[in-house]
Amino acid sequence: IRASDDELLAWAIADLSTVFGLAIDPVDVCIRRWPDAMPQYGPGHLDLIAELRAGLPPTLAVAGSYLDGIGVPACIGAAGRAATGAIRAVESAVAR
Repeated sequence: IRASDDELLAWAIADLSTVFGLAIDPVDVCIRRWPDAMPQYGPGHLDLIAELRAGLPPTLAVAGSYLDGIGVPACIGAAGRAATGAIRAVESAVAR
């Protein structure tokens, strides 16, 4: 990301406000950048994701790099599968 540290911090604070309704003024901040790093899932990740999905109602789907794959193609594929599954669940519920 070519944004400055101040911009990244402002975005994070704005997101916390938008998503959680939190107004914060951090006392200390540490921003690290690893532009050439490849994210890796930790031990137990697959079990954690299986537990997450098992706890969701069929009409609610999740997708993103934190689930099944870190690259853009993996995220697009996961989003398509999630949307398809949620649509099928809604259609099935409506058909009853």
